[in-house]
Amino acid sequence: MQADIRSLAACDPERIFSREIQLLMAGALARMGVVTRNVFLLSRNEGKTYREIADELGISVSRVNFEIRRALDLLRVELKDYLPVTLIIWLFTHRF
Repeated sequence: MQADIRSLAACDPERIFSREIQLLMAGALARMGVVTRNVFLLSRNEGKTYREIADELGISVSRVNFEIRRALDLLRVELKDYLPVTLIIWLFTHRF
């Protein structure tokens, strides 16, 4: 089904912002150092604990904690302009 660009269906903000956020995330991940990126992905994508990540990568748990903070700081900067829009979309799409 193709959306008519004259209609609001062509301007689905959730889809538009979702794609932009995915691109920003991909860019941020690409700019992270190898260890930072690996720690972040193991934590967030694979759901591993800090201990499991430390054991797998041969680093300390405190280093895992440091790398997670580093990754989140970078993502916070990259996504800062999208937080208000993301919250609004989330509020309208999730009923309590």
